[in-house]
Formats: sequence, C-alpha cells, structure tokens
Amino acid sequence: MLDSVSTLGLLAQTLSPTSRLDPQAGFVSVIAVGVLFTGALLAIATLNEWRARKRAASMRDAVAGKIGPLKVGDTVLRGTVETEEPHDVALAMQIYPIGFNQLKPNGQRAQAHEVVRRVDARTFYLRLEDGRAVRVEPDSQVFVETAPTSGIAGDDYRTSRRDEVRGGDQVYILGTLFEGNDPRVQSDAGYRGAPQRSLVMRAPRNGSMFVTNQTPTTRHLRREGFHGNWALLFGALAMVMHLGAFGSYWVLLATGTQVQATVLETHMGRGPLRSGLTNHVSARYENVSGHQVTVRDECAFPRENPEALADGARVPFVVSTYSAQIAQIGTNPSVSLVRIIAALLGLFAAAGAYALSTRASRPWFERIKIVAQDRAS
Repeated sequence: MLDSVSTLGLLAQTLSPTSRLDPQAGFVSVIAVGVLFTGALLAIATLNEWRARKRAASMRDAVAGKIGPLKVGDTVLRGTVETEEPHDVALAMQIYPIGFNQLKPNGQRAQAHEVVRRVDARTFYLRLEDGRAVRVEPDSQVFVETAPTSGIAGDDYRTSRRDEVRGGDQVYILGTLFEGNDPRVQSDAGYRGAPQRSLVMRAPRNGSMFVTNQTPTTRHLRREGFHGNWALLFGALAMVMHLGAFGSYWVLLATGTQVQATVLETHMGRGPLRSGLTNHVSARYENVSGHQVTVRDECAFPRENPEALADGARVPFVVSTYSAQIAQIGTNPSVSLVRIIAALLGLFAAAGAYALSTRASRPWFERIKIVAQDRAS
C-alpha cells in the first residue's frame, strides 16, 4: 500500500506542469498574496478611513463648540493661545516665493513656482473654553494661517506672506494628542510627586500641524470617505482575484477528490496566457454514479517514463465533486505561477495608485512644495 502511494505521488510530481507550483508552495503563495497582502491593503485603507472620519468629527465638534474628553489620537482643538508674556509671538511663518523658467522637451518655456518657508515655532499652551490647558509643541513643519488664503491655498505662490499667532489669539489647531510630559502638571504634583503623564499636542506622525484663526472647512480635511472608497476597491479586487485567478484552486481545495483516470490521448496545445505550446492530456474515469467522465489538463511530458502518458495508462487527477470541468492532474490542487505573478502585479499597481492618490489628496497646506526651510527658536 505504501509503495503504491509513493508511486502515485512520484507520478503526480512527474506529470505536474512546470508552470504550476507544487501544492505546498501554491498554498503558501495564495495565502501570502491573496490573503495577507490584500488584507494588509484593506486594513490600511480601513484604518485611514476611521482616522479621517474621527478627525472630521473632531473638527465639526470644535467648530460647534462641543468639548469632550481628550484622547490620544488625531483631533482638532479650539482655544486661546497662552504665552509666557502677553501677546508674545508663539508661531510665525514667513513664505518666500521662487519663480523660475523650465524648458520643456518641445522647446516651450513654462514658469514654475516653489516656496521657501521660514518658521519660528515656540511651545505654548492652548486654553480651552472649559478651562483646561493643553501643551502644544509645534515643529518646523507647522503651517500657520492667519490671513486670507487667496494666493496660497492653490498653486499660486507669487506673493510672499507672513502669518503670526500671538498670546491671546483664538485659534484652531489640527494635530495629534500624544502622552507626554507637561512641566505645569509636574510642578503641581510637587517636588516629591511621581512623574505625571499628560496629553500634549504635536504634529501627526505623517503630516503637519495646522494652526489657523479661520474657521476650518472641508478643504482642511479632504479625506473623509476617500480611504473608504479605496477600502471598497481593495475588497472588490480581492473578490475578483479569488474568484478569477484563484477560483478553481479554492474549489478544488474545498471540494476536490482524488481519482484514477485512464489516458485517452495526449496532444500539444497552448499553455497559460497562450505563452507557447505545451503538453495536454485527456483522460476518463468512472464516478460514484457509474458514469464515465472525461477530464483534461495541461501536463509535463515524462521524458524518463513516456509510458506514463501512453493510451490506457492510469494517471491521478483531483476533480471537484461540484463540477468535473474543474480538475487538475496530480494528487493535490495547486496554482499556476503565472496567476500568482499576475495577482501580485495587480496588487502592486493598486497599492501604488493608492499611495499616489493619497499623496495627491493631502490637505493643501501639506501639498505646498518646500525647497528649503529653517526654524528659528
């Protein structure tokens, strides 16, 4: 019995087409590409959508004057700037435009504009309407808006401008709350008190803090719904991939049964994606109902044992109990390497498109092209 099983397995390996992975490698590839990779893209888009909706809700609450409990994460706060001395400058941003001519391949000249930005950023406190004070620690990437945005929110940087935030100003801050050390809280705890952790407002990990005395609008947060649409697209892509590229594999894995079929004929035909001529086999077996069923598949030519594909020879097949049209030569189902590569390329293309569109959808103050910047303290 063991010898017959070993012989059957050896024959299956011999007849399995070279374009198809072995069963173990095929299973790992399908899981890695079709489940892990696709699942990661779906999870990233879903998480980003959740963050975008949370931040948009926080912005609407801040505009409406609703103050809730402060939590770690992206948020929008509204309050009064507190500095060490009244009316001290807490933030200052100076923008200098640069214009130059670019020579296109067709010989035409086009004017381009880039921006040099100088930032003077100091730590300050934001006093909320309910009396709570939040420590704000801006970095050199902070963007300040205190003047009308015509001439800066779009692609026109031809006019220089200076924006300042001083003590006593009412502002909105778009940023992220992190756990950090607040000297005020520590001093209130006393000299011998244990270190106190509090929430500190900083720039998002992958973005810029935005400070404005204007009421925020949807142009500041463009991504509510954006990532959700991409999550739906990734979900649809996963369905197409598993039903199309991996559909027959999953069917055989779930409903496949091993049979011994008798070779009827072998002939040359086109391989996957009509890449060239390859060997094909037609065979017949008797199902549980006593009916003769014909199955076909691509196969390798056993040069060391040509009799394995001779008319009347017995070869192993995996056949779906759902449909005999879904069958593979061998003892276990596998998947074509071409399908794995095609699915992988499709996922890379989708991931690249998502990254590019995410970059293009960033808030306008993060899309301004900065060629140099300096922070003065």
